[in-house]
Amino acid sequence: MAHQLRPRAAGAAGGMRNIRKAHRLAVLREIYAAGAATRRDLAARADVSVATASNIVAELIRAGVVRETSYEESDGGRPRGRITVDARRGALVGVEVRASSIHIDVYDLALEPRTQRIVPATSRRDLARVVSAALAQAGIDAGRLAGVGIAAPAGPHRAWLDPAVLPAPVHVAEPATAAAVGELWLGPSRHAANLVSVTLADSAGATVLVGGAPLATTGGWGHTTVVLDGRPCSCGRRGCVESYLGAPGILQTVRELAPGSRLARDTPEATVRELGRAIRDGDPAAAAVIDATGRHLGIGIARLVSVIDPDAVALNGWVVGGLGRWLLPAAREELARRRWPSSVRIEASPVPRNAVTAGVAAAALQTSAYLATARR
Repeated sequence: MAHQLRPRAAGAAGGMRNIRKAHRLAVLREIYAAGAATRRDLAARADVSVATASNIVAELIRAGVVRETSYEESDGGRPRGRITVDARRGALVGVEVRASSIHIDVYDLALEPRTQRIVPATSRRDLARVVSAALAQAGIDAGRLAGVGIAAPAGPHRAWLDPAVLPAPVHVAEPATAAAVGELWLGPSRHAANLVSVTLADSAGATVLVGGAPLATTGGWGHTTVVLDGRPCSCGRRGCVESYLGAPGILQTVRELAPGSRLARDTPEATVRELGRAIRDGDPAAAAVIDATGRHLGIGIARLVSVIDPDAVALNGWVVGGLGRWLLPAAREELARRRWPSSVRIEASPVPRNAVTAGVAAAALQTSAYLATARR
């Protein structure tokens, strides 16, 4: 039977500090999601008292993160100020490290995209120069950089990373965790009691979000079985989710179902792009690959929802950005065939930008100097 997860209660030691931090982040996320809102609206959306919301807004105004931009009439008393992010005060950079490329997105403090640069993966050892070039392209002085977020797989792939070379506080996370933060800050399902964020990129991962906070990154989900005695996986097992739903696994599916076709490119990233073009053109070989991949996705999601019973499953990551609209029908059909609860919504993330870079940029904002005064 599926289990309905709930947040753990804060312990006595540091409990009040953790509660204040959680309230501050909840109010700040609601400001980002609403664009502009009164203190009373923020209190209702963040599930805190009006006094708490007002105190947090005052702290954030002093920190230079938000400002009052307009007023609306109240039922008696003075007009209510509308609070919005002060996007003029700085910039954020989100970096997604992929196997064959690095994507650098520059955002203003409202997490609105300003510019993007895509460079070869070999540029990772010169990351400071690449970030500086992206800021210059956006017309932003490096002195206004509030934080840098870097989404990169754990393990030896991060050996090159030296945060000290960057001119701002740095937050490093796995892509699945970064995408989950993006869902929390910008996704419509952020208020779901239980949400699962599934990220398909060079690998496949899932993060469980409970009560508006990441509970756990289930990296092990990528190494659960979807095909008994299936193809070998990098973990040493066979038939794992990652070996079918990560981009290299999709390239392998192309080679198996459409050998010799133009769909198989030099890299997994190029193959995903070619699949997207081919499926739009009605290519039957691409349709077969998409159907098989979508069914594997449905099986993998069934494993998740049978244990967690979430309100929603949000799919994100660059593979979903390229192929999600075609993967979803087969995934939903497979899930229904396995008779899991029909109430579980499965949607491609509607976050209107790269959920990974937006999420890791938001995480960098949380740890940046811009919020240091708000922690006092």
